Amino acid sequence: MLAEIDSPDTEPSEVFTDTDSTMNIESLESLINPVRSLGYLLLLTVTIGGLQLAWCTEFSSGTPFLLSLGVSKHTLALIWIAGPLSGTLGQPMAGILSDNCTYHGGRRKPFIWAGCIATTFSLWYLSHSTEIVGWFLRSTDESYIKSKTIPFAAFGIYLLDFSISCIQAAVRAFIVDNVPTSQQQIANAWAARMIGAFNIFGYFLGSIKLTEVLPSFLGNNQFKVLSSCAALTLIVTTVASTSYIQERNPRTDALIKQEHRKQRKVMQTMGLNPDKLTFTSTVELFFKQTLSSIMRLPPQVAMINWVEFCAWVGYFPMLFYTTTYVGDLYTHEVLAGRPLSDLLPDERTALAEGATRRGSVALLWQAIITLAIDLLLPVLIKPHGGRKEPVADGILARTQEYLDRVSVRNIWLASHVVFVLCMVSTFLIDSSTKAIVMVGFLGIPWGTALWAPFVLISEEIGRIKEIKARAALSPELHANVRMDDFGETPLLHTISDSLQLPSLGYKVLAERYSHYVCEPGIVLGVHNMFVALPQMISSLVSSLLFKMLSSGSATESSDSVGWVFRFGGVVTIGAIMFNLKVRGWDELQEDDERYVKEHGDIQLG
Repeated sequence: MLAEIDSPDTEPSEVFTDTDSTMNIESLESLINPVRSLGYLLLLTVTIGGLQLAWCTEFSSGTPFLLSLGVSKHTLALIWIAGPLSGTLGQPMAGILSDNCTYHGGRRKPFIWAGCIATTFSLWYLSHSTEIVGWFLRSTDESYIKSKTIPFAAFGIYLLDFSISCIQAAVRAFIVDNVPTSQQQIANAWAARMIGAFNIFGYFLGSIKLTEVLPSFLGNNQFKVLSSCAALTLIVTTVASTSYIQERNPRTDALIKQEHRKQRKVMQTMGLNPDKLTFTSTVELFFKQTLSSIMRLPPQVAMINWVEFCAWVGYFPMLFYTTTYVGDLYTHEVLAGRPLSDLLPDERTALAEGATRRGSVALLWQAIITLAIDLLLPVLIKPHGGRKEPVADGILARTQEYLDRVSVRNIWLASHVVFVLCMVSTFLIDSSTKAIVMVGFLGIPWGTALWAPFVLISEEIGRIKEIKARAALSPELHANVRMDDFGETPLLHTISDSLQLPSLGYKVLAERYSHYVCEPGIVLGVHNMFVALPQMISSLVSSLLFKMLSSGSATESSDSVGWVFRFGGVVTIGAIMFNLKVRGWDELQEDDERYVKEHGDIQLG
């Protein structure tokens, strides 16, 4: 069922026309999220952890499973285009549909549940694809069955990735929708921590023989049991999060209704009838609105997207070929120059399993360091780059002075440098142990990538939304609003602390930002396109490099994957260049003040 688009007749400004200041403050309180508790943040972000276990299962078991069916490495690279393709098409479309959804229980929950159900089914289908194909073939030849399973398994990869894209888009917007700007950093930090914790849990499961310790009904091999565990975990986390978190009703919320009106106007200008959306018109809306949204992103968000574009060319091989890279080096060590054909079938199987476990060890260390980074950075960096309370002179004072200069933007920049250095180090790596150390260091940029861009985007969206909310206040109420009016929930914490403007100043800024797209679903959907498209480029280049560097020897794999890594490192240099152009929080505030001076003709207080 397609999302229904609301068509209210009440202007949002009418919410604020009541002469009673108490009613106005209550109306304002209904528009801006209060400060959330730790328990709330944990339940808000736990679904993304459950979803990560599904990703973890695909990353760790997907490639070995496809290779066991007889898929070549260069063909495998083409199959893995499913991930970026689903991100390019699936996530933005899910974001647009959820933005326009008017389900009274919330805009995001229907898509979270649809994605959960589809992902659960996809995991079962992919892990059982060989048996499903075998049911329809009258043959006992295992090799024949595996060869016929390849297209069905490839379809399962696409089905799983598009299912994950649906729930991922909804969950990311779910977080932005329900947390105030002042807590966007910590909320995204907890999302990153959930990803790290569930990654460790997933790789730990992959390191033990699950068929010996878990009930047989979960599956008769490692891949099936892992898939069952991932599906059950996703269901439990989804139920917990969606049951506790209450979304705004899009039929009554003033700001959502205002965005829906703007959306209706956009669709009308595109020649679409907002009251009669079909699947075809929805797809047409997706392409037209995505192109329009790219041109109307806030400048800060646009620059972040270009950083992501370059960085993800390098991240893609790290995610999909790490196990292969470490495993190939391990295989080369064990063979010690002997041809693989000299081994007996049982010896080959044992060697392949040992190589996979060696790769899992590398991923486990990476996951541990990733989680450590996501636990540490939010503690060191105060939201919006704000300064901490001064301490007495001495080592602590000097340490604080140094940390005060650290920002999300600068940490993100440093992480790209670490990534490039790790890719360069592949020229020196000649053993699986060295490779494990390198993969462990990759936990630094990966942990930062799971947190920093989402913090910067969420803060910018929240900052603009709070400016618009403040602009909707009457001048009289605006002058009387103080932080302590809201007790323990300082609704205008960010704006009132860092940007002190008269009512007219906020109206000037609201007009400035009125031309930019600020709906979380659309903004995060476009952001994901800048994450997904470079993965497609990286996948195609990887396939080409595998084809060119294939020599048929037992050692060719490690060298070809190494060159794929190095290619990603070169492109990531572009991420460093774009990252230098991302603005800090103070720079954004100063720019707003300067704009008001130039266009508002007022004196700042």
